[in-house]
Amino acid sequence: MIAGLEWIELAYLAAVFAVGSFVRGFTGFGSSMIYVVGLTFAIPASEAVPLILILEVLASAALLVGVWRQVAWRSVTLLLLVCVAATPLGLALLAWLPPPPMQAVIACVVLGACLMLRSGWHLKEQPGVLGTVGVGTLSGILTGSTSTGGPPIVLYYYSSPLPVAVARASLIAFLGLADLFAGGMAAYKGLVVTETLLRVALAAPIMFLGAWVGSLIFHRADPDRFRRRVILVLAALSVVSLGRALAAML
Repeated sequence: MIAGLEWIELAYLAAVFAVGSFVRGFTGFGSSMIYVVGLTFAIPASEAVPLILILEVLASAALLVGVWRQVAWRSVTLLLLVCVAATPLGLALLAWLPPPPMQAVIACVVLGACLMLRSGWHLKEQPGVLGTVGVGTLSGILTGSTSTGGPPIVLYYYSSPLPVAVARASLIAFLGLADLFAGGMAAYKGLVVTETLLRVALAAPIMFLGAWVGSLIFHRADPDRFRRRVILVLAALSVVSLGRALAAML
């Protein structure tokens, strides 16, 4: 047994990290949902979430090295500040409404948006300050109420006329900084323990390799085809999220 896990559990988690990190390296997002769905079959959510947050920060840092200058820092900074400020609103909403129905509604909305994007619809221009604040607020509310604040940010960047490299780089930066904030909160609350750090050490090499391979494939991808694949990934994650929400309600 290593880091509290049997060999079969380690092999399973290695496969989950390989798939999730590849998706993150290719699209710039999606790994946390894959990790959450996969890891909670083997370890409790209270142990999985801190592990995921630390690995996501490490993955973002590694990916940012090559895309730092492509990040739209103005929109990323505004989105992050508003998201952090709005997260307590989501936590307050959580006290009034149960998470599963909200998660189901969110999944349906995101899935509908994916279908619109798949049909060829897109924004003609980048949202201004008001639109950016609105998206950041929605992301913060969803983060606090359901821990799924990523989809609005994904749609914000990938439905815009920004080059796909800029959209991907900006998404990597936003998610990395958001995970850094959340990871700091988890550590402050005592959720990061020695066993968590041992698991990070075991998973990190696999995660870095998967992210590197995904990044290599991204740089060889056609921009239009890449956008379509991103939409498919987001739609698939929405279906998974909807399934989890329905299972929880039933």
